[in-house]
Amino acid sequence: DSRDPIVAPAGAKRTDRRSSTRPRFIESWQKTINAHAEQGDNDGVLDEKLHVTVWVAQTSSLLRAHSSFKLLTEQDRNALKRMRVRAARDSAMAAKILLRLGLSLSVNRSVTPDEWRFEKTPMGKPIISSPLPGVNFNISHADAVTIVAVSSNLKLGVDVESIDQDLTEDVVAGFCNAREQAALLGLPQTQRAREFIRLWTHKEAYTKLLGCGHSIEFSSIDCLPDATHPRRDAESTPSIHFEGFYVPVGRVLYYASLAIDPASSSLKPVNVRLVNVIGPDDTTNVSTIPTVS
Repeated sequence: DSRDPIVAPAGAKRTDRRSSTRPRFIESWQKTINAHAEQGDNDGVLDEKLHVTVWVAQTSSLLRAHSSFKLLTEQDRNALKRMRVRAARDSAMAAKILLRLGLSLSVNRSVTPDEWRFEKTPMGKPIISSPLPGVNFNISHADAVTIVAVSSNLKLGVDVESIDQDLTEDVVAGFCNAREQAALLGLPQTQRAREFIRLWTHKEAYTKLLGCGHSIEFSSIDCLPDATHPRRDAESTPSIHFEGFYVPVGRVLYYASLAIDPASSSLKPVNVRLVNVIGPDDTTNVSTIPTVS
């Protein structure tokens, strides 16, 4: 049954008697946000933690799991046929597969992967069509990496980019505010590029959380560590929690940012769980590395 992928804890020995054409899911790491927050008391029973799960896959590895192609709908296939560049088509295909699997696992498989239907908000953000469960999700993919973040309760956004990019002063000036520019230009070139990608992915994840995309000028968002995350000019905005992690694939290193709106959790503990996805017969892992927040 292709709708039942395997989830194993980190370091666990896997014995899989089912189809070798399926992807395998291995827990990488997890942490609790607001770990010391007061939990609501309902007749003496503590509320359970809220959850965010992030699925990370090497695109080519996921596409080797041929049984996953059965999860794509006719609408998915038609959209993919319209994409002429193979690399972009492969990334989009992997994202659709991973999203359908992640959504179904988030509702304990009460909805099968191929049953999910989607629509868009007026601003173009994809959402789940009614009357299906209103699970929050966000997708990002860059070259060899595909990421899907899912939560039943929390608003979120995610973005991933390669850190091996040319960075000019014009690019910094175009997408960073004056404080960020001053901080970046004071760093060595290699460190400057990595810090720019961190800021960029934070801003991408934040605007995707809001569902407004690039309608907000990135230079108006302040994501330096001492800012109230994220701060837009002089406006007072809710604090957004960010998690960052590196994803090494071969000789290329990627950086990903996850943005979570803690206001939607009423400051309850939030469990963030990151799961690596590998293809059939793969001996290598995506091996995500969390940064210190």
